[in-house]
Amino acid sequence: MVLLKDAFQFAMSQDNVRACILRLCFIAKDNSANKAITLPIIGALLTLRDKNIYASMNALAMLDPKTLEVIQRLGHFYAPDLEENIVEYVIHRKNVSEQRDH
Repeated sequence: MVLLKDAFQFAMSQDNVRACILRLCFIAKDNSANKAITLPIIGALLTLRDKNIYASMNALAMLDPKTLEVIQRLGHFYAPDLEENIVEYVIHRKNVSEQRDH
């Protein structure tokens, strides 16, 4: 059992959050049709997002487009607020930075 203080400290480390989110997303991508796997992953992503939204969105921004699309689609069906966060913080930010580069 993890103590709340330990879980809080864990979630405050951007490296910890990034590592967890990246691993979870790759598992979700490979098993996107299996609700028994993807629903707990969505729950874990939501928990990490609630603990540290900045690190969570930065980690999602590091995903390859195909994996990000899978996570966004899963969010659309099971966690609309996660999908909104992805659109607002990840996709919008990428589009803005691409426009600045041109």
